[in-house]
Amino acid sequence: MRASPASPLVSRPLLLPLRVLWVAVLAVTLIAIGMSVPILYAQGHQLCHNATGCNGPQLLPAQLRSLHRTPLTLDFYAGYMAVLNVVFGLVYCATAALIFLRRSQDRMALLSAFFLVIFGGLTFPGVPATVVTAHPALQIPAGLITVTGAALLTLFFFLFPNGRFVPSWAPWLVPVLPLLQAPGALFPNSPFTLQKLPLPIGMGAFFGVLLVTLGAQIYRFRRVSTVQERQQTKWVVLGVGIGLAGFLTFVALGIFLPPSFGRSVFSAFLAQTATYGFMLLIPLSIGLAILRYNLWEADALINRTLVYGSLTLSVAAAYLGGVIALQAVARLVTGQSSDLAIAIVTLAVAALFNPWRRRLQTFIDRRFYRRKYDAARTLAAFTVVLRDEVDIDRLAADMLAITDETMKPACVGLWLR
Repeated sequence: MRASPASPLVSRPLLLPLRVLWVAVLAVTLIAIGMSVPILYAQGHQLCHNATGCNGPQLLPAQLRSLHRTPLTLDFYAGYMAVLNVVFGLVYCATAALIFLRRSQDRMALLSAFFLVIFGGLTFPGVPATVVTAHPALQIPAGLITVTGAALLTLFFFLFPNGRFVPSWAPWLVPVLPLLQAPGALFPNSPFTLQKLPLPIGMGAFFGVLLVTLGAQIYRFRRVSTVQERQQTKWVVLGVGIGLAGFLTFVALGIFLPPSFGRSVFSAFLAQTATYGFMLLIPLSIGLAILRYNLWEADALINRTLVYGSLTLSVAAAYLGGVIALQAVARLVTGQSSDLAIAIVTLAVAALFNPWRRRLQTFIDRRFYRRKYDAARTLAAFTVVLRDEVDIDRLAADMLAITDETMKPACVGLWLR
């Protein structure tokens, strides 16, 4: 796919230096990831007695006792966490390398390649902080890398896909996230770090900025983007939206679930694996948006995601609510739990599954795909008329009207031989 006219190219004098700089950044990232592996592996063998001050994959004493009750060993746990971190960073770097090799002359693609390497390879998995635990002299360079990753994150979402700031006030928000992270990254003992704020406030400020940048993409999609840019934006918003939703879900679970869940080693495996899995949707969606945005129809995937995501959450909530309510009634009546209540709720949910799915599909089609929904209904009605109509003039008039209503062309005509 050739570069879009709306996507500016890097000026020729800057192209070679920027390419050399990107290769150097990639080399530094791979070296840092390699340095982090033995450190993470060693941390996985260490105990952490303060849940808010653990380094990397350190286990709490209760989690270690939980691990000993499973067939797994501490070596397996430490190795798994180290490999998971490496795989996460390498997927980001590989996606960035593919974009760089195919589209490095494109300004937005080159910025995306820098963003994926620095943010995904280093900043988000915390590679700089991991390296600093073994090499404290690297605190300032590691902090600068973390701040750079935060700056590239906001720059990407305010500039994608055409390299122009939208909305016009977006440049004023670019420094916010780097400034929030700078004290903790450069001076960990500073009293102004996000980590020393209450967790809801710190996470709220961090993710508030991310949601504003995601909102800027939605605003750009509705008000500014061309047809090609909208197709690219759909992929990015889909991948980032699901990734952030999954990430926030596990953060919320860590806050609101009972402490007994956090004392299980299963929670450490699940939280780290699921978080990284969700966040891997970001580079994959960006790669598709830049290189192969028409490979699959994004609308169909978004529609399925909305329908089946809503269906899963609502069915799970109905099942849990039904079981809890009927068990409460059973205890009130008989004084003990009842397996019959679980069977009744299971059968009821199974019976309601397909009707509820159809209702959700209809609601989402009408709410988010109104034009396509109306067009489908109009075409279905015309198909019924087509079976019974014998007057060719009336049929031609109906066909012209249907075409005009569903496709909204600038002009429409019908030629009959």
